[in-house]
Amino acid sequence: MHHGTLTTRSRRGIHLISAALVGVAALAAGCAGTKRVEYKPETGAAWAIRPSNDVEVVVDGLPERRFTDTGTFKAHTGSSERSIVLIKERAAAAGLDGVYSFDCDTRFNGECVAKGFMYVEAPRQDAPNNTVALDK
Repeated sequence: MHHGTLTTRSRRGIHLISAALVGVAALAAGCAGTKRVEYKPETGAAWAIRPSNDVEVVVDGLPERRFTDTGTFKAHTGSSERSIVLIKERAAAAGLDGVYSFDCDTRFNGECVAKGFMYVEAPRQDAPNNTVALDK
């Protein structure tokens, strides 16, 4: 028995172990860098997808016009700034007018919660009792 010599069988085993360790390391690194955004809508309403540049981000305060909440976003990335960008992109995919009420936890860098919104259009002035006026 030679302790200093690797046989073909032992080399193959080392290669398999090495490949497994590389795979585990890659998986762990991928999980640590995972950027995910969850959106939980309050209603089943659906709107057309829009460009993310059209989505308003209100970091402090409320949107300037009348609005209705659509649901809640939660993001976890490596930074709060990146989480806000990803929430905005997810809001665009959901067709929302904007996101507001951000709460980014400073203890867990990159974990943010926000609310989505859609503007509420004011009723037409010529429509009696808030009904839709139809053209004849």
